[in-house]
Amino acid sequence: MQTSNKYLLILFSVLLFNFSCEISTNSNATGKSLEVILVQGNELSNASFNLFKKNLFSIQKPLLETELYGEKKNYLSLISISENDFSTIFKTHKNIVIINSGETNKVKLKRDLWSKNQTVYFCSIEQLDAKNIETTALKVAEKIKNSEVDKRTRNFFETTPQEIKIYAEKNFNLYIPLPSSYFITDTVNSHLVLRSDSKNSTQRIVISSFNLKPTVQNIILEQNKIAKFNIKSEIEGAYLRIEDRAHLYVDSLSSTLIDKKNLKGIWKMEGDFMGGSFFTSLINNPYNENHVLVSLYLYAPGINKASQLLDFEAITNGFSLINN
Repeated sequence: MQTSNKYLLILFSVLLFNFSCEISTNSNATGKSLEVILVQGNELSNASFNLFKKNLFSIQKPLLETELYGEKKNYLSLISISENDFSTIFKTHKNIVIINSGETNKVKLKRDLWSKNQTVYFCSIEQLDAKNIETTALKVAEKIKNSEVDKRTRNFFETTPQEIKIYAEKNFNLYIPLPSSYFITDTVNSHLVLRSDSKNSTQRIVISSFNLKPTVQNIILEQNKIAKFNIKSEIEGAYLRIEDRAHLYVDSLSSTLIDKKNLKGIWKMEGDFMGGSFFTSLINNPYNENHVLVSLYLYAPGINKASQLLDFEAITNGFSLINN
């Protein structure tokens, strides 16, 4: 009888263990989307770990504090722990980076290892190769940031308000993925003006046709012209324009489906003490040469703007043209 009870106890323990594992792997990951658990392997020196940690950095841009004052801010929030302290509670986190010593620098990625919607990066670094440690850390930081942008784009395809979706498709042949908080404020002069407000920030989007030669200079000129008419402050006579003292980031994306020029920079309010980040996309339809100009403006004084900037990047990455 005692032997039978012993086997039953062992069987129960095995079932309980399997059940616990199932709960762990089937439950959603915890933690904030830009928070990273950074685990130092037992064989990794403090110097190598700190160098990796210093370079696990994806800079927020464009940012007023950075462009005008040189203050750099990381998209990621890091929580450092040792391998010995890497307990079950940390293994449920959304983003985990585990760093160990190795003969070469390499990164292996595993998804949903201990929880759903989780990404774990296993990093092997050569401790005497400082340059490659820096490069590996920067690449991992960009992977984490870009993964979050892609996730938001997919989510926004499901949350775009129907009224905005219908108007943008009908008037601009454009699909724009958006959070559900956006609403239409104006449609005057063939411009579609959208707005989203939160406790600490305001976002504006202006969509219009573009009939000039698609140069960066013409984009800025047209953007200033449209913004002056559509975006004002409470001070009479004040208007929004692009800050030409700040760095302007420009990149292009061309494919058989879309031809897009992206600009990022800083805006300011002439006649008022206001400023913030902007993202602008000039989208050219390869089939009919029609241009659509979409400008996004962020005003979020005194707060960490990482989430809002990633929202803007997710929105602009998700633009698609509808060819009837």
